[in-house]
This record gives sequence, C-alpha cells and structure tokens, in this order.
Amino acid sequence: MATINWTGNIDGDLTNVGNWDTAVPTTGDAVVIDVANFTGASANPSTGTCTSDTVVINYATQIDGGTYSGTPNNSGAITGGTWNGDNALNAGTISGGTFTGTNFNNGYNGNITGGAFTGSGFTVDYGGVITDGHFTGSGLVITPSGGSAGAIYGGTFDGDVSSGSFNVMFLIYGGTFNSTVNIAVIVVGGTFNDGLTTQNDISGGEVFGGFLTYYNISGGTFHGAVNEYGYSYANVISGGTFNSTVYTQVPITGGTFVGAISLSNVQVSGGNFYGDVVFGSGSGTPTGQYPYFLGHVEVQSYADIESGTFVGTLQVNPGSTFNFASTYISMWGLQGLKMYDSPVFTLAKGINGSGILGLL
Repeated sequence: MATINWTGNIDGDLTNVGNWDTAVPTTGDAVVIDVANFTGASANPSTGTCTSDTVVINYATQIDGGTYSGTPNNSGAITGGTWNGDNALNAGTISGGTFTGTNFNNGYNGNITGGAFTGSGFTVDYGGVITDGHFTGSGLVITPSGGSAGAIYGGTFDGDVSSGSFNVMFLIYGGTFNSTVNIAVIVVGGTFNDGLTTQNDISGGEVFGGFLTYYNISGGTFHGAVNEYGYSYANVISGGTFNSTVYTQVPITGGTFVGAISLSNVQVSGGNFYGDVVFGSGSGTPTGQYPYFLGHVEVQSYADIESGTFVGTLQVNPGSTFNFASTYISMWGLQGLKMYDSPVFTLAKGINGSGILGLL
C-alpha cells in the first residue's frame, strides 16, 4: 500500500495527477492531506473522486468537497464532500458533507456543526461535541469514557439514542430526538418526540411520550405519563410541568402537575396540583410546607396531611389522618369535604375555612 500526499499544486480536483506528489490514489492506497505538503496553488480538495483505502486529514487542513471511498481520520476541518468509508474518526471539525459509512466516532474533542450522517453505528466519545447536523442512521451511542466531558447542543436525530454508564460530565442541552432515547447522561434541554428514559438528572427539555427516570427532576415539560422510580429518597422532584399522569417514589418539593398523580410513601412539601391527587400509604404533607391543591384530593391508607392549601374537593377515607392541628392548612374556596367511616380527624386552631361550600 502506497502513501500518497495531496499537494494541491494546481487546483482542487482529486483526479488531477498534478495535485498529488506521486500519482492519483487508487484502491489500496493511503491518502494524507496535510497543509505541510501543499505546494503551488495550495488548493484544498474540492471536486472529483478519491478511491483510496484511508484518508488522513491533519491539523489546520480543510476539505471542501469531493467523493471519498476510504476511511476518514479527520483532525482538520471538513466543510463538504461525500464520505463513504467505514470506521471513521473525527477529532477535528465537520460543518458539512454527507457521511454514509458505518461506525463513525466523533471523539477526541471532535466538533460537528453540520452535515448529514446516514450510516449506522455513530458514537460520540472523549469530549465530542455536536451542535448541529442530521443523523438518519440506525442509532447514536453516547460512550463517554472515564467521565470525559462532551455535549449535544443541537441537531436532528432520527435513530435511537443510547449511552453507556452513568456520567455527570456529558450533557444534552438541545437537539430534536425523533426515536427512542435511553441514556445515563444529564439532560438540560432538547425535544424528545418518542419518549425518554434516563438514569441521570433532568432540568429541562420537552418530552412527548412516556418519561421514565431514576434520578432528580428539576425542570422540563412532560406531555406523556411520567414514572419516577428513584434510586434513593435523596432524589426529588423539585420542578417541571407535568401534563399527564405521574407516578413517583421520591419526595415532591415543587413543580406544576396538570394530570392525575398517585402517591405512595411520598412526602409533598411544594408544588401546584391541578389534577386529581391520591395520597396512599405513607404519604402526606409535612407541617410547615406549602403545596397548593386545586383539583380533587383523596386521602387514604394511613396518609397524613398536615399542611397545604385546598381549593378543589377533599375526600378523607378510612384509616387516613387529616391533621388540622397544624396552622398551615388553608381550605379557602374548598368546594366540598367528605369524611368516611370515622377517619382520624384532628380539628384545632388556625384553620382558614373561608369559602367552604359543603361538609359531608
């Protein structure tokens, strides 16, 4: 296998022998494109076809176009062209072009700001960054190694997206994800059109379809059902807008809940609840907290409600505790209160019951 260097001596045509140091490359050759070897016109490759086995683009070198069948290894800049080689590695910048090969790795601080990626097996690793581009291949795998930093700021991803082990240094800030996403990196933003599963924190973004997480939720808009399982009670829901049903095993300190929510062994110390709320066994609101309930609230299975503002309807079932000894319960505007079969009901000082329409 011969190593052939691009000189760009005459123009940007890959098929012009005058632009190479020895001959026009053919299958089996290795191509090196390095500004250190440029002579004459010092033109960047821009047209024609290169049929080598590999293409090495060294630092400070730019490729503007052409068709390449060899495996690219880019440490420079690619602004265009069609790249058909497999097992590519980008440690430079890609702002345009079409990449059809498989096993493309954007790593070693590689930066993708544009381009079309149609091959399968795309990975981002070792500080790789994606700010734009269209990824239509079968999937993207985030594989940050050793806690290395990296990020996705934008782009359109039509294939599935997954990641390796838990990592707090790789973040998703944006992008449009049109297929299944199952990741263990931090989500700050982005639009997820086919649901999202994450084993890391989420603080923003918009999720259409179901959302499953095991860590903290501090922001975001969720249009589908949410399941928050939590690895420990150190995890919390502290923010976000939830437009559908929510199931959680972690405390709630904030957020806007439009859909129904069912709680088991969960303490609620904040948030606005517009839909139906069921307090199950071990759940409640601690003294001195300020959750706001505008829909129907049902207290059952030994739940203990010690604080909150209730504007909708309230139903207290057998075996429940509704503690009016607290000075933090407000029943202003309550539409109805139903008590069944002598639940534990403590009535004491500090109750604001202005506007209660019914006590049944």
